[in-house]
Amino acid sequence: MEDWEQAVVDRTEAVLPILQDNWKEKIVDTVKALQGNDLMTNPRVLVITGETGSGKTTQIPQFLLSCGLTSSTGSRTIVCTQPRRVAAMSVAEQVARERNVELGSEVGYKVRFDNKTTRDTLIKYCTDGILLRELMTDPMLDRYACVILDEVHERTLATDILMGVLKDLLRRRSDLTVVLMSATLNVDNFTSFFNAAALHIPGRVFPVEVKHDPEDAAALAEQGYLDVAVERVKKIMEDPETPLGDILVFLPGADDINSAVDTLGAWISEKAEDPEYERSSIAQSTTLPLYGALPLHEQHKVFLPPAPGGRKIIFATNVAETSITIPGIVFVVDPGLAKAMVFDAGRGTKTLSVIPVSKASSTQRKGRAGRTAAGVVYRLYSEASYNAQREETPPQFTTSNLTNVLLQMISLELNPETFAFLSAPPKETLAHGMKSLKELCAIEPETTPRGRVWRLTKIGKTMSALPIAPELSAVLIEAGRLGVTTHMLSLVAMLEIPNIFARRRHGGGPFVDKLSDHFTFINLYNEYAGVMARNPDNPVPLKAFCQLAGINDRAMASVVRLRVHLAEICADCGLDDVSSIPVGDAKVPVMKALLHGFYRNVCVWPKSSGGGFRVVAMMPTAEEKSMLTGWKIHPSSVVHSRELMRTGNGQPWFLFHEQLVSSHRYLICVSKINPKILIEAMPQIFDPDNPMVAAVSDKAMMQVMRIVKKTLITDKGQKRPRVD
Repeated sequence: MEDWEQAVVDRTEAVLPILQDNWKEKIVDTVKALQGNDLMTNPRVLVITGETGSGKTTQIPQFLLSCGLTSSTGSRTIVCTQPRRVAAMSVAEQVARERNVELGSEVGYKVRFDNKTTRDTLIKYCTDGILLRELMTDPMLDRYACVILDEVHERTLATDILMGVLKDLLRRRSDLTVVLMSATLNVDNFTSFFNAAALHIPGRVFPVEVKHDPEDAAALAEQGYLDVAVERVKKIMEDPETPLGDILVFLPGADDINSAVDTLGAWISEKAEDPEYERSSIAQSTTLPLYGALPLHEQHKVFLPPAPGGRKIIFATNVAETSITIPGIVFVVDPGLAKAMVFDAGRGTKTLSVIPVSKASSTQRKGRAGRTAAGVVYRLYSEASYNAQREETPPQFTTSNLTNVLLQMISLELNPETFAFLSAPPKETLAHGMKSLKELCAIEPETTPRGRVWRLTKIGKTMSALPIAPELSAVLIEAGRLGVTTHMLSLVAMLEIPNIFARRRHGGGPFVDKLSDHFTFINLYNEYAGVMARNPDNPVPLKAFCQLAGINDRAMASVVRLRVHLAEICADCGLDDVSSIPVGDAKVPVMKALLHGFYRNVCVWPKSSGGGFRVVAMMPTAEEKSMLTGWKIHPSSVVHSRELMRTGNGQPWFLFHEQLVSSHRYLICVSKINPKILIEAMPQIFDPDNPMVAAVSDKAMMQVMRIVKKTLITDKGQKRPRVD
């Protein structure tokens, strides 16, 4: 047993399944045998399946390094991708500890804004999105001897594209080895796609009992999953027959998790003050949250041992399904639910719902127990409900807006219309993404002897260099022309980073613009940057500001890093970052620039409407017409007063960032906009004399636009017509 293998045993207090039964030799021998394969008939691809916690992610890169895979090729590095940054970082840290090396030397990671690798790095963990962007500068992936795609069963956008790219690269690189790793057994689609060899590593060391409690299932329907999950945890903790062991509870989102942590934490504190329980395991127990937006030092707490005689109760999103293995879990509480964001190409909207998980996810959750002792999974739903679950979680290509990923593909000279997808995206979603890129002037067709291909325009090349949504890239480009790049960089960075606000609704403050979420973001960034500049070596005032403003300090740190990164790219692309326009005078040019990316995101509050906002649509389809009305401003907005909406002459017009369908139809990030700006900035869209504009469904709104246009051409001294 090598030193790092002994370190694994010391860490887990048990030998991982992958370190048993000569699996190291079997994997190494299979990879070596594949290296002699014919490129066309039997490419060098190995698919390895094994339950989460079997040791695939930490051990297989070390196996391949120790067998001399890198020294036998001109490339030195083994790269292993992860769908989530938290997994890439935590796994790299663990492997570095096992090998007794400094993180960033022999073993490192690279995620967005954080690169812990050097020229000497031999094992590199990164997100799948990072490796996809590296293809732009290294299209043959020459620096890598082996590419390992981990968690391929999750079918993320980046992983699916990487599989298609690697299938082509294997024909052109005789020294490249590819390993796919999955936590599910159903990998026929992967093996047939690559004509690959396959190995399965047994996972669970101890048995796990599955319990479907009819009372839980009935309560779930009446009380809601949060209360039922917390009550099930209490029952486990109060049962004297229950062995001591940590509890993992799956919940759909961060709000649910924080609420559960507070509720159960208060119950534990109350019990600890009761003389009957003060020396019990309940009093010594602690509750912990786990989700992607949590600060890294908070996430690391789940790996620490509990207090003597106590247990950890961890409330987690599906990040704990496959990305992270937590030692000591004996009990799993599974409501069988997850949050899912689904893009509707026909309507151009996103729907956020809490939906039942797939059978594959249920199996993954069950597998979290039984690592160090016999375990139990409490499924808070009936066995019939389990049998009704779909087999697999749908690939992201079937549920996501593809505009950004299509831009990346075309920048890599991949034709989305002929690309070898593992499973083709829906035609409607593909068409929506291509249409959006054409409207943004990012791509244009080119006729070649092999047929039509798509190329990036000059604008498209600039967009592809910016690691943000194409719509936001278009906004930055126009902001450079209008001289407000500085303000727009702040806004774009704030829009791109999720979970800025720690509280659902942000209240007052000197940075709030009650008519504009967009300018609230700009003002907030300026306030934050001012505190940071005045206290360069003291983080305390910055944290105090974040707490007072109700914002997530970790998210704001990401905003700062992204803004710096975007500013560097803008400078390289010739987009001026020097703006002399004060923020108070920048509203018109900023709103004009925003329209260049979000011209479809205009809505109006008709005076006669009792059903909410109406979205302005150009030549809407039947599906789009059904989604034009009934929209509300999201509760997170500062623009929430009906009186503010109705100020001024005529109907108030608004620009919004995105639409979200959940319990209601919501508009996210909203700003009031003068309709004159619509005509001045985008006459091809909003000029009522344009034949295309005449096709807008709501003729009354076009009548308003005609009156607005008259005010633009009326002589300065002449009385302007009333807009009503």
